[in-house]
Amino acid sequence: MDYNDAKLVQIYAQQCHHGTSYIVGNLQGLKELRDAIDEAIKTGQSETLLCPSDNELYDVKVKMLNPDEVDKIELIEMPYTEQFGPRNENFYYEHETDDPKAPYPPSHLFK
Repeated sequence: MDYNDAKLVQIYAQQCHHGTSYIVGNLQGLKELRDAIDEAIKTGQSETLLCPSDNELYDVKVKMLNPDEVDKIELIEMPYTEQFGPRNENFYYEHETDDPKAPYPPSHLFK
């Protein structure tokens, strides 16, 4: 694969509270991600197609929460790769689909 022609971006979530997240990419990929963020700021949401180093394409969706919907951030699960906890709150993780206040994947924010 010629990495110079691809829009390479690898996004790493925090492992746990206070952990570090990473975004690593080449110039084309980081510009594509920036453009997706700019589009979400203008229109409320956007989507782009990026590629990690294994050449398996993936969608990146960007959502800007307006002031009247910012409280929805408490209804989605935390972005940590290690989830834990005894309670069903957004900062813990239990997939209880019958609980209307359960944390749901961030994909639920997109129409």
